[in-house]
Amino acid sequence: SDRYEALNFRNDKTVEFRLFKGSLKYETMVSCLEFAFACWHFTAQASTNDLTTAKFLEFISAPQNRKDTRFLRAYLKEKGYELADNLRKVPAPALPALPEVAEV
Repeated sequence: SDRYEALNFRNDKTVEFRLFKGSLKYETMVSCLEFAFACWHFTAQASTNDLTTAKFLEFISAPQNRKDTRFLRAYLKEKGYELADNLRKVPAPALPALPEVAEV
């Protein structure tokens, strides 16, 4: 019921992610955006039984989602998560295309 929770659902039209520490590092900021984007699409398409860390990592590692999660996957690898880089066929739907972002 508090707007200062990790996920704020107090507004009818938005979901506010309050999970991230502040950062000035470009790669970290983009990985946080990719995480929010991928979470939204993963949870919209997954069953309640599939809402697991392993299934999310599989989703972001799927060939059709790799382009839009490259900073997130690099960030997670840096933090010690094991990602399946050689997935051939994963029944994960593709993320909608992200607009191109100019690198700094």
